[in-house]
Amino acid sequence: MRVLLLTAIAAVFCGGAFAQAPPIKMGLWEKNMTTDNGDGSPAILKSKSCVTPAEWQEMEKSFTKQREGCSIQTSKTAKGYTFNGTCNIGETQLVINGSTSIPDAEHIVSESHSVSTRNGQKRQTVSKSTSRWVSADCGKVKPGDPEIED
Repeated sequence: MRVLLLTAIAAVFCGGAFAQAPPIKMGLWEKNMTTDNGDGSPAILKSKSCVTPAEWQEMEKSFTKQREGCSIQTSKTAKGYTFNGTCNIGETQLVINGSTSIPDAEHIVSESHSVSTRNGQKRQTVSKSTSRWVSADCGKVKPGDPEIED
């Protein structure tokens, strides 16, 4: 459950934060994400998403939207951005920081580090993802409905 929560939060932070024209190609994207909780069994998520101009705008809105119980700061860099913040989710406090880099229109690299504290117990999580543009044609993958691979 914690892995899913942290993965969801990291996905929001690693989604994108650019107000101008999209810095990436529109179409089918493939993402590989590894989340390591330090327990010796990292979770691996592979997915395909259809990114359209409307989807990109929704990603931006989701990224910049303030979440209840969270305080997030974002800074633009030459090829992406960095972020850090704190969230209080029920009895859990989450401190997270990370970065996203877009080296070119066909690649995105993201990394986040978080420490969650619940009942005095700390758990560190590191998430890393690489995304690559596959084609302008999304095929059977619909915008807003990513295909998660098993």
